[in-house]
Amino acid sequence: MFWSGIELTIVPQLPKKVEHIVLASTALHNFLRRQKTGRTLYTPVTLTDREDLGTGDVLPGEWRAEPAPSSMVQLRATGSNNYATNAKAVREEFRDYFSTNGAVSWQQMFH
Repeated sequence: MFWSGIELTIVPQLPKKVEHIVLASTALHNFLRRQKTGRTLYTPVTLTDREDLGTGDVLPGEWRAEPAPSSMVQLRATGSNNYATNAKAVREEFRDYFSTNGAVSWQQMFH
């Protein structure tokens, strides 16, 4: 079974850790969807199903044409551990957002 390209499987973690992973993933998803650039790059309009308001027909999104992965993609190290200036800027934007408007009540418990 697949949902948004993510294979539903058992996560070998304690339930509380899984809860934190899900909450962090949801917060990141919401952050990316809130920003105009994020909406354009992260979830373009044609990616998801949408309704033709004139006819009421559902127009299938591009995600339906993508083959379902057989497992999660394995990442490997590439290049050095140094990151580019634009990556630093993105990291700082995330830090600022999740420390202010995007903060959740429980995050201070995990410094």
